[in-house]
Amino acid sequence: MWRTFLCLLACARVEAQEIDEPEDGAALVRVLDDEEGQGGFRARWRVRGWHGVQWYQRGEWQKKKEQAFVLVERDAGEPWRDFSALYYRRRGELGEMVVGDVQAGFAGGLVFGRGRSGGMRLSLRDSQRLGYRSSVENGAVRGMAWRREKGRWQWTFLGGRAALDARVDSAGSVISLPQSGYHVSQTERTGRDLLAMAVAGVRVRRSVQGGHMGLVLQGIDFSRHIDLRRKGRTPWGFVGGGQYMWAIDGGWAGGGYALAVEIGEGRAGVVQVQKRWQRARLRLMGRYYPPEFHSFLGAAPGAGSMQNERGLTIVFNGKGDRWRAYWDAYRRPQRSFFIPVAAEYAKWGGHWRWQTKNWRGRVLWQGRSRPRWSAERLWLDRTRRGRLDIERGVWAIQGQGLYLRTGEGRGEWGRSLALRGRWQRPWGHFVLHGSGFAVVSYASRLYEYEYDLPGAVSIRPLYGRGGRFYMLVVVRWRGAEVALRYRLEHAGDTRQNAGLFVELLSRD
Repeated sequence: MWRTFLCLLACARVEAQEIDEPEDGAALVRVLDDEEGQGGFRARWRVRGWHGVQWYQRGEWQKKKEQAFVLVERDAGEPWRDFSALYYRRRGELGEMVVGDVQAGFAGGLVFGRGRSGGMRLSLRDSQRLGYRSSVENGAVRGMAWRREKGRWQWTFLGGRAALDARVDSAGSVISLPQSGYHVSQTERTGRDLLAMAVAGVRVRRSVQGGHMGLVLQGIDFSRHIDLRRKGRTPWGFVGGGQYMWAIDGGWAGGGYALAVEIGEGRAGVVQVQKRWQRARLRLMGRYYPPEFHSFLGAAPGAGSMQNERGLTIVFNGKGDRWRAYWDAYRRPQRSFFIPVAAEYAKWGGHWRWQTKNWRGRVLWQGRSRPRWSAERLWLDRTRRGRLDIERGVWAIQGQGLYLRTGEGRGEWGRSLALRGRWQRPWGHFVLHGSGFAVVSYASRLYEYEYDLPGAVSIRPLYGRGGRFYMLVVVRWRGAEVALRYRLEHAGDTRQNAGLFVELLSRD
């Protein structure tokens, strides 16, 4: 299924990003989320699908210190206006005010965070945005936020109501909170926005010599009683009709070193240490989320849902990110939903890039070990993944290989070879991309990045035996931009997808 990512920039900004692994798609989302747009008015329409239509409509106006935004979208099978978002932002002498959909992010994101956890996120900074900037339908508060800075102090107040998808039991208590935002089946439609939340939050931050100190407070009142414990599976789930959370944070930088810390309710915390040299940088991040910790609007770094996790990430990269090596490991201290015992997970890898006068290339590698519970026993599956990219002029070739060895001793291979051509012209650009793949099963799937319609990111899994092809044409003329995309994939059955993008832009 495809995901739409909101952005204020053209497709070329996304195409320039580096992607080491599927989770790096989250990094592209954050780039799109926080880019400033140009002045004037722009309207954007995006329609795609084959057997079902997915559409996206957006209007935005920006002038000096003001900005207004409205979005309406739906996926195939959903009502015509399944999801909408809007806000108005104004900056003045008394600070910044946002009315509408608010999605703030403070410090590490334990209490208020932007986007979702997971991936190789290594930033614990306050978000520059208070307005809505995410494709996650369950992560925004509809209300008002006000931020003021004076001297070394900064204050932020926000409040409003949020609606989450929910499933309830016969007694009317909420027993699960789906996050996907898709409302196609009867169960999904019935649970749409079923849980209402009244939210109030405060952020206070003071700058000090070489760093800062901060405090975040949050209060939530739920419209229904919540009991997220799963009998026999997750007995430590959240229970209650309301929630009050706090977190303190601080940061310091100097002499090539940097430190950032956030500690919150229930001893949850995130710590990051960084050391810079002239040609290299080392970053270490530790995190701990108690099993019973649950943040409804948070998005701190982690492997999943900011629960039942103790982990460490190490990243070492060279100047200009020419090379990078990383290692990430975490433990579930208590049983998780699928594994009824404590278990450890690990991931490591890196990349190396080179460039000559006519050639560019990159080698990527990744290893992963993941536990799996089967036949009343814990198994450890190991995956090795490698990729080689070579570019010359408008052409690029990419080869991938993957080997999965299960705990029982079975082995699976996955291979793919792709050729892509991309031509830049004064009127726009044109992309052709074809690939063949042979992958045993979904468990040993490969991922390939695709050039998609402007404002969208596509990192698709490949499995089975077959091939795929897509082409993208983007035409720009004065204040208008039109893009057409067609995708065909055959791996046992044939799948087709077509898309149309139109944007009109007026500048001051």
